[in-house]
Amino acid sequence: YITLTLFTVSFFGIFAINPTLSTVSNLKRQYDDNSAIEAALDKKIKALNQLNTEYEEITPLLKLIYSAIPNSPEIPYLTRKIEKIAQNNNLNVLRFNVGQIEIFPADKKNTPLFSFSFNLSVEGSQDDITNFMSDIINFDRAVSISAISNEVSESGNQSSNISGKVYFLK
Repeated sequence: YITLTLFTVSFFGIFAINPTLSTVSNLKRQYDDNSAIEAALDKKIKALNQLNTEYEEITPLLKLIYSAIPNSPEIPYLTRKIEKIAQNNNLNVLRFNVGQIEIFPADKKNTPLFSFSFNLSVEGSQDDITNFMSDIINFDRAVSISAISNEVSESGNQSSNISGKVYFLK
Protein backbone atom coordinates (compact mmCIF):
# COMPACT_ATOMS: atom_id res chain seq x y z
CA TYR A 1 0.00 0.00 0.00
CA ILE A 2 2.83 2.39 0.69
CA THR A 3 4.24 1.93 -2.81
CA LEU A 4 0.85 2.39 -4.40
CA THR A 5 0.24 5.49 -2.27
CA LEU A 6 3.60 7.03 -3.17
CA PHE A 7 3.09 6.20 -6.85
CA THR A 8 -0.43 7.72 -6.81
CA VAL A 9 0.70 10.86 -4.98
CA SER A 10 3.65 11.25 -7.41
CA PHE A 11 1.45 10.66 -10.44
CA PHE A 12 -1.19 13.20 -9.42
CA GLY A 13 1.52 15.55 -8.07
CA ILE A 14 3.08 15.76 -11.53
CA PHE A 15 -0.30 16.68 -13.03
CA ALA A 16 -0.91 19.22 -10.27
CA ILE A 17 2.58 20.80 -10.46
CA ASN A 18 2.97 20.68 -14.26
CA PRO A 19 0.59 23.62 -14.98
CA THR A 20 2.32 25.67 -12.30
CA LEU A 21 5.75 24.92 -13.81
CA SER A 22 4.42 25.70 -17.29
CA THR A 23 2.98 29.03 -16.06
CA VAL A 24 6.26 29.93 -14.35
CA SER A 25 8.16 29.11 -17.55
CA ASN A 26 5.80 31.26 -19.68
CA LEU A 27 6.01 34.15 -17.24
CA LYS A 28 9.82 33.98 -17.25
CA ARG A 29 9.86 34.06 -21.08
CA GLN A 30 7.38 37.01 -21.12
CA TYR A 31 9.50 38.86 -18.56
CA ASP A 32 12.64 38.39 -20.72
CA ASP A 33 10.75 39.55 -23.84
CA ASN A 34 9.35 42.57 -22.03
CA SER A 35 12.81 43.45 -20.72
CA ALA A 36 14.18 43.38 -24.29
CA ILE A 37 11.27 45.53 -25.49
CA GLU A 38 11.82 48.00 -22.64
CA ALA A 39 15.51 48.29 -23.53
CA ALA A 40 14.62 48.94 -27.20
CA LEU A 41 12.03 51.54 -26.21
CA ASP A 42 14.51 53.27 -23.88
CA LYS A 43 16.97 53.43 -26.79
CA LYS A 44 14.28 54.94 -29.05
CA ILE A 45 13.28 57.47 -26.38
CA LYS A 46 16.91 58.58 -26.05
CA ALA A 47 17.17 58.91 -29.84
CA LEU A 48 13.94 60.95 -29.97
CA ASN A 49 15.16 63.22 -27.19
CA GLN A 50 18.40 63.78 -29.07
CA LEU A 51 16.46 64.56 -32.27
CA ASN A 52 14.25 66.97 -30.35
CA THR A 53 17.33 68.75 -29.00
CA GLU A 54 18.83 69.00 -32.49
CA TYR A 55 15.52 70.27 -33.89
CA GLU A 56 15.34 72.96 -31.22
CA GLU A 57 18.88 74.03 -32.18
CA ILE A 58 17.98 74.47 -35.86
CA THR A 59 14.52 75.98 -35.31
CA PRO A 60 15.84 79.57 -35.48
CA LEU A 61 17.45 78.78 -38.83
CA LEU A 62 14.31 77.30 -40.37
CA LYS A 63 12.90 80.71 -41.29
CA LEU A 64 16.10 81.49 -43.18
CA ILE A 65 16.02 78.10 -44.90
CA TYR A 66 12.37 78.50 -45.94
CA SER A 67 13.02 82.01 -47.25
CA ALA A 68 16.00 80.81 -49.32
CA ILE A 69 13.78 78.55 -51.42
CA PRO A 70 10.14 79.63 -50.94
CA ASN A 71 7.05 77.67 -52.01
CA SER A 72 6.16 80.12 -54.77
CA PRO A 73 8.15 82.33 -57.15
CA GLU A 74 7.48 85.51 -55.10
CA ILE A 75 8.55 87.74 -57.98
CA PRO A 76 7.26 91.03 -56.50
CA TYR A 77 9.22 90.45 -53.29
CA LEU A 78 12.34 89.55 -55.29
CA THR A 79 12.15 92.61 -57.55
CA ARG A 80 11.57 94.95 -54.63
CA LYS A 81 14.44 93.43 -52.68
CA ILE A 82 16.84 93.76 -55.64
CA GLU A 83 15.73 97.37 -56.21
CA LYS A 84 16.34 98.09 -52.52
CA ILE A 85 19.82 96.53 -52.68
CA ALA A 86 20.61 98.59 -55.80
CA GLN A 87 19.39 101.75 -54.08
CA ASN A 88 21.51 101.01 -50.99
CA ASN A 89 24.55 100.66 -53.27
CA ASN A 90 23.84 103.92 -55.15
CA LEU A 91 23.03 102.15 -58.42
CA ASN A 92 20.39 102.89 -61.03
CA VAL A 93 18.38 99.92 -62.23
CA LEU A 94 18.12 100.32 -65.98
CA ARG A 95 16.30 97.09 -66.77
CA PHE A 96 14.96 94.11 -64.85
CA ASN A 97 13.34 91.27 -66.77
CA VAL A 98 12.05 87.98 -65.45
CA GLY A 99 11.84 84.95 -67.73
CA GLN A 100 9.00 82.49 -68.09
CA ILE A 101 8.06 80.30 -65.17
CA GLU A 102 7.25 76.67 -65.91
CA ILE A 103 5.04 75.37 -63.15
CA PHE A 104 4.24 72.15 -65.05
CA PRO A 105 7.44 71.37 -67.00
CA ALA A 106 7.36 69.19 -70.11
CA ASP A 107 10.22 66.94 -69.01
CA LYS A 108 8.23 65.94 -65.89
CA LYS A 109 11.09 65.75 -63.45
CA ASN A 110 10.26 64.34 -60.04
CA THR A 111 12.08 67.18 -58.34
CA PRO A 112 9.96 69.82 -56.61
CA LEU A 113 12.65 72.49 -57.26
CA PHE A 114 11.87 74.99 -60.01
CA SER A 115 13.59 78.13 -61.23
CA PHE A 116 13.10 81.15 -63.41
CA SER A 117 15.69 83.30 -65.11
CA PHE A 118 16.23 87.01 -64.75
CA ASN A 119 18.22 89.71 -66.55
CA LEU A 120 19.24 92.84 -64.74
CA SER A 121 21.06 95.96 -65.90
CA VAL A 122 22.45 98.40 -63.36
CA GLU A 123 24.55 101.55 -63.70
CA GLY A 124 26.98 103.05 -61.21
CA SER A 125 30.59 103.01 -60.10
CA GLN A 126 32.75 99.88 -60.19
CA ASP A 127 32.91 99.67 -56.38
CA ASP A 128 29.15 100.06 -56.05
CA ILE A 129 28.56 97.33 -58.63
CA THR A 130 31.01 95.03 -56.81
CA ASN A 131 29.20 95.67 -53.51
CA PHE A 132 25.87 95.09 -55.24
CA MET A 133 27.05 91.72 -56.58
CA SER A 134 28.24 90.74 -53.13
CA ASP A 135 24.84 91.65 -51.68
CA ILE A 136 23.03 89.68 -54.39
CA ILE A 137 25.17 86.60 -53.74
CA ASN A 138 24.52 86.90 -49.98
CA PHE A 139 20.83 87.55 -50.58
CA ASP A 140 18.33 85.68 -48.37
CA ARG A 141 17.03 83.90 -51.49
CA ALA A 142 18.75 81.16 -53.49
CA VAL A 143 20.09 83.07 -56.51
CA SER A 144 22.67 81.82 -58.99
CA ILE A 145 24.49 84.23 -61.29
CA SER A 146 25.22 82.75 -64.72
CA ALA A 147 26.68 85.73 -66.61
CA ILE A 148 27.97 89.25 -65.97
CA SER A 149 28.98 91.71 -68.66
CA ASN A 150 30.36 95.19 -68.00
CA GLU A 151 30.41 98.31 -70.17
CA VAL A 152 31.73 101.80 -69.51
CA SER A 153 29.27 104.48 -70.55
CA GLU A 154 30.12 107.92 -71.97
CA SER A 155 29.43 109.53 -68.60
CA GLY A 156 32.20 107.43 -67.03
CA ASN A 157 29.83 105.21 -65.11
CA GLN A 158 29.94 101.53 -65.55
CA SER A 159 26.88 99.49 -66.46
CA SER A 160 26.60 95.78 -65.81
CA ASN A 161 24.24 93.24 -67.30
CA ILE A 162 23.62 90.37 -64.93
CA SER A 163 21.86 87.10 -65.81
CA GLY A 164 20.93 84.40 -63.37
CA LYS A 165 18.34 82.09 -61.93
CA VAL A 166 16.15 82.22 -58.85
CA TYR A 167 14.80 79.02 -57.31
CA PHE A 168 11.51 78.08 -55.66
CA LEU A 169 9.66 74.94 -54.63
CA LYS A 170 6.55 73.57 -56.23
